[in-house]
Amino acid sequence: MQEDNRKSMIKKLGIAIASVILLIVVVAGVSYAWFTLTLQGNKTQIIKTGNFGLTITPKSGSAGVSLTKSKPLSDTYVKNNLASLKPYEFTVTNNSDISATYKLTLVDNALSTASKRTSDSDVRVYLVKGTTVTNKGLNEFASRLIDTGTLAAKGTVSYKVLFYIKESATNAVQGTEFNASFKVDGTQVLN
Repeated sequence: MQEDNRKSMIKKLGIAIASVILLIVVVAGVSYAWFTLTLQGNKTQIIKTGNFGLTITPKSGSAGVSLTKSKPLSDTYVKNNLASLKPYEFTVTNNSDISATYKLTLVDNALSTASKRTSDSDVRVYLVKGTTVTNKGLNEFASRLIDTGTLAAKGTVSYKVLFYIKESATNAVQGTEFNASFKVDGTQVLN
């Protein structure tokens, strides 16, 4: 009987050892396959490029952005007499074949006649873009960001803008000059 127990025990031990060896082989095989797995994609990558350009084109005869020897005006007067005040008129054009977003900002030019620049808090802006009218102080435009928008490929947007001295300006505005230009920055819109 002891002999049978011993044979049974050896048989069980052999099965256990074989099971452990089999388990090691399976784990090693799976681990090797996992660490050496290489995937190959068949998806085509497409990179689109296009020309890009935004331009500002002033309307013929438009005077530009400058205030010298100006007198203070009321918002109501400007609204009712805009055409006779000859606002600066210009168009922003997307010359590319891809849509673009743009930012229209105002940057100072060198002074030509005065040694002191007119304070932004004394300058009002009357801006017409399509049917939208904005009328507020220049100092209310964060970082002089006048407008933003999106233009379709080959699209255009037209502006009329008048800068004027606010009605409540003090005598400190006398002898100052406001001279600036528009700058347009654009980014292509990825479709």
